[in-house]
Amino acid sequence: MELKVLKNFLCIARCGSIIKASEELHIAQPALSKQISNLEDELGIRLFNRTSKGVLLTAAGEFFKSKAIDLVSLSDSTLSNMKSFIDKENLYGKITIGIGELEAMELISSAIYKFNQIYKNVKFELDTTNSDNIKEKINNGVYDLGIVIDHNDFENFNAVELKEEEWGLLVSKTNERFSDLDYVTPEALKNEKLIYPNSHEARNALIRWLGRYYDENNFVVDTNLMLNSASLVALRVGSTLGIIPSINSFNPDKFKFLKLNPSLKSKSYLIFRKNVSRNILVDRFLELVYNELI
Repeated sequence: MELKVLKNFLCIARCGSIIKASEELHIAQPALSKQISNLEDELGIRLFNRTSKGVLLTAAGEFFKSKAIDLVSLSDSTLSNMKSFIDKENLYGKITIGIGELEAMELISSAIYKFNQIYKNVKFELDTTNSDNIKEKINNGVYDLGIVIDHNDFENFNAVELKEEEWGLLVSKTNERFSDLDYVTPEALKNEKLIYPNSHEARNALIRWLGRYYDENNFVVDTNLMLNSASLVALRVGSTLGIIPSINSFNPDKFKFLKLNPSLKSKSYLIFRKNVSRNILVDRFLELVYNELI
């Protein structure tokens, strides 16, 4: 399976048409069709459904697309970062970081700014997702670093503690149940439909906080990004439990934020793989982060 075939597959998936993709790639349409047919034969499964209007990804195709994106990204990043081994003072390349919606991002943003003042040829790629995806992609080499909460896998990852993150509840201003409250208790959430982050660490933290008032049936929606929950909260599908910085991004005219009582706090960490050789870009950036924390 060649990298150029993966890139051509992704172009077809984006264009929704082999004809349009062939024009963009400057490859003859029959040759491109043959490439994809050979790829499907190699994998033993159909990636596209052919229609009169173009092509649509199958379920297997959607899965393969996500992996192809990771492989192409890893290849591009590796080729770019190899320049840093040639010239260790004038660094080139890219650092990829998986991040959660956390207050610790302010610290990392400051580190990125300072790093770019020194190494102007280094680019950063930030991907916002949940802790589970971050750890998987670090293990697969797609991310160099990750920012997660309540990290406990110290066997496979090195971890730098960043700061304490506070949880809260986002409700619609039309939700009379919470209109007179400045904070919310586990008991006050009895029978309230809840939207919550879909990482194991976040879910476990919320279950512990709710205690005897935890009810699986009240957890109606999980999401990897809290900002996606805004329309659901506005329509009263549920109220969102999340980290304060992400919750404070919502429109105060439509939403109300409540602190939790007792307070619920989680530690955020910068993590990276143990026992693997890192490129010089990542090592230099980690040095700067360590200095930010001193």
